[in-house]
Amino acid sequence: MRLSVATRLLIENRLCSSGFDPGRIDGVFDDKTRKAIKKYQINRGLNQTGYIDPATVCALLLG
Repeated sequence: MRLSVATRLLIENRLCSSGFDPGRIDGVFDDKTRKAIKKYQINRGLNQTGYIDPATVCALLLG
């Protein structure tokens, strides 16, 4: 997905506030961010890829 830097920062902040450490909040999805995304996906019963997809974005930003 093509996400703006602002959206990436928001996703990293939401991961952090949900207890999933994405590492440095900088808008860059590095290995630590991808691990946090995957843990979040596992926890929420989403497709477990470690990559942002529409379902993960909705869960993070709306849930």
